[in-house]
Amino acid sequence: MNTNRSFRFACLAALLLTIPARAQVDFDLSFVEGSPPEFGAFFGTSLLAVDVDGDGFCDLIAGEPNADQQGVLDSGRAWILYGPDFQRRKLLAPRVPMQQEFLGTSRSAFGDFDGDGHSDIVLMAPTAMDSPYLPSLMGRARIFFGPDFEEQMLLRDPTPQDVNAFFGWYSVVVHHPATGQQELLIAAHRAWVLAPDNTFDFIGEIISWPDGPGVIGVPIENPDPVTSSTFGSTLLVADLDGDGHPELLAGRTGGGFGVPQGDIAVLDAVTKQPLWNIQAPPGTPEYGPILSFGFSHFAGDLLGDGSVSLVAGAPSTRVGPIKPGVLFVLGGTDFSAVQHALFPSHPANDGRYGEKAFVADVDVDGHLDIVVPTLGSPFVATADNVVDIHFGPDFTRVQFLNVAASSFASEGAVGDFDGDGCLEVAVTASLGVGQGRVYIHDRRSLHADVAEVSVSAGTSVALSLDFGIPGAHRDYLVALSLSGTSPGLVAAPGSFLPLNPDAATLAGFALSHTTILVDFSGILDSQGRASAVLNWPAGAGSALIGQQLTLAAMALAPGNRPGFGSSALTLPIGP
Repeated sequence: MNTNRSFRFACLAALLLTIPARAQVDFDLSFVEGSPPEFGAFFGTSLLAVDVDGDGFCDLIAGEPNADQQGVLDSGRAWILYGPDFQRRKLLAPRVPMQQEFLGTSRSAFGDFDGDGHSDIVLMAPTAMDSPYLPSLMGRARIFFGPDFEEQMLLRDPTPQDVNAFFGWYSVVVHHPATGQQELLIAAHRAWVLAPDNTFDFIGEIISWPDGPGVIGVPIENPDPVTSSTFGSTLLVADLDGDGHPELLAGRTGGGFGVPQGDIAVLDAVTKQPLWNIQAPPGTPEYGPILSFGFSHFAGDLLGDGSVSLVAGAPSTRVGPIKPGVLFVLGGTDFSAVQHALFPSHPANDGRYGEKAFVADVDVDGHLDIVVPTLGSPFVATADNVVDIHFGPDFTRVQFLNVAASSFASEGAVGDFDGDGCLEVAVTASLGVGQGRVYIHDRRSLHADVAEVSVSAGTSVALSLDFGIPGAHRDYLVALSLSGTSPGLVAAPGSFLPLNPDAATLAGFALSHTTILVDFSGILDSQGRASAVLNWPAGAGSALIGQQLTLAAMALAPGNRPGFGSSALTLPIGP
C-alpha cells in the first residue's frame, strides 16, 4: 500500500469536507413595470431573455397583451427592456392597432429571419379576434425587422379555415447547420379537421417560413393525426443524438379526442420528416395517470455525464387526490427512462406544474438547475403560486421563490441582465398590483455581517464575496461609493458595477490593503469566493452620518480587464 498516496487522499478528503455546502441562494428582489403602468394590461404575460442590441447584457422582451394602444381596446404591445438596469426601453406596437389582437400574449421569437444580418423580433397574438362581431381565435403574429425594429409585417396562418387554431401560441427558431439560415416556425396547435362523427378534431399544425417571412408560410402537418393531440402545443429544437444535426420536438399534449396522456413527435428539424415519438412515462403509485405530457423545455447534458436528458412536463397529472402536475427528467436512447420526477414544493390543484420550465446554473456551482413556475389559474391568485428551483445535479435540494401577493406566476426567463456572471431569474406576476409586474431575482454575491456602520463606536464589517464557479481564480477588487447605485458604471460591454464612482471610490482604492480596508483586492479561490474586512475607525467620518455607504466588487477578466460585478451592498452610516 502506498502510504504517501493514501495520506494525500486523506488530506484532500478533509479539505473537501471543510468547503461549506451551498445552501439556499440569497436573492435581491426588484421589479419592472410597463411605461407607464396600465391597469389590466397584464404586463409581462410573455417574456423572452436575449441580448437584443449585442452590448453583452441580456435584455427582456416583455409582452403587454391587454394594453390599449392609440385608444384601441386590447390591441396589445411589447417592450424591449435593455440591461443592465432596464431603464432604457423601446416600444414594439403595430402602426395600425387592431381591436382585441392581444399582441404579446405568448413568447416572442428572435432571429435573423430575412437574412439581412440583423436580428428581428416576432410578437405573437394567438388569441387575436378575427372579427369583434364573429369572434374566432385564429391568431396572428407581427415581425419587427432589425436593427431598429421600425419596419413591420403581419404574419397570418395560411390555412384560415382553421377557426380557433391559436396560431402563434408557440414558436421556435431552427438554425440550419449547413447554411446558417434561421428559420421561423409558428404553431397553430388547435388547427382542426372535421372528424367522421362531424365533430371538430384538433390535430394541430406548424407553419414554417423556409424562404423568409416575405412569402406564404408552409404548413407542417401532424405526422400522426389519429392521436388528435394538438400537435405543436410546445416546440423545442435540440440535438437529441449528438450528431450535430438538430431535431424538432413538437408536443402533442392532448385536449382533442385522442390519447389524453400526450406524447412528443420528433421530426428532422431541417427536412421536417417525422422520425419517432417519445411516449409519456407510465404512472406509478406515487403519481398518475399521466395527463398532458409533451411540454418539452430542454434537451442536453443536464446531469453532467455526457448523455442527453430531456426535461418535459405533464401538467395535468394527478399526485394523490389533487392534480398539481409533474416535471420529468427523461433519459435513455428513446427517453423512456425516468431519471427524475419533480413535484411542486407547494402543490396546488390545477397548478399546471411542468407546463413551463427553464434550465440554467442559478447557483453558479457548475451544475444545471431547473426553474419551474407553478402557474395556477389565470383568474385565481393563491399563496401557492410560487417558483421552484430544483438544484442539480441530483435535484433533491429545492428552493422556492415567492412571486407576489395577490398574483400568480405566469411566465419566466433567465439571463445575465446586469453582467455579474450569474443568471438572474425573471418571473412575471401578470396580475400583480392590477397591471402586471416582472420580478427580478438577482443572486446576492456580496454579503456583510452587519447592517449599519456606527461612527462613534467604530465598526468592523466582515465581507464575503461569492461569484461562484465563473469567478474561480480571478483577480477581484472591492469598491466604495457615497453616491448610490443608479445608474451605476458600465465598465465595458457586458461589465457592470452597481455603484456610482466618486471621491470615496478613489479613497478606497488608495486605502486598499491597509488596516482600514483589508483584502479589498486579491484572488478568488477555486469556488469563486473571498473575504474582506472594512474597519471603520471610531469617531471618523462624523460628517457622513445619515448617508449611505455602497460597496460592490468586480471579478476581473484576464489581463485585469473589467469583468463582472457583484450585487450592491448598502450600509447606512449612523451615529
